[in-house]
Amino acid sequence: MGETGSIDECVAERIRLHYQRINLSQGWDRSQFYELCKLIHCTEQELAALVNMKKATLSRCLRENKFSTEASLHFALLEATFRRSTRSIIPLELLAKESTMRKPEG
Repeated sequence: MGETGSIDECVAERIRLHYQRINLSQGWDRSQFYELCKLIHCTEQELAALVNMKKATLSRCLRENKFSTEASLHFALLEATFRRSTRSIIPLELLAKESTMRKPEG
């Protein structure tokens, strides 16, 4: 992959570190989930549907008190939208022009 691969790896690592700094890498817990439900005035099932989460997955996450990083990212984006937060969830500034301007292989 050469130089392009190293740019991609560097950008990906910087994005992972950004998510760690804003506590997304740990995943959301039950209390954060319920707080978001209250904020946007929806039920647990409705919020799960907004992020395309199956009912069985929702039940498991609530039982285990942990949501996946992917679901947590969606929840954080919803929360930021409803709170009109200026906190940067998606670190677009970390993307290197070289990695975003490259044509997909294949």
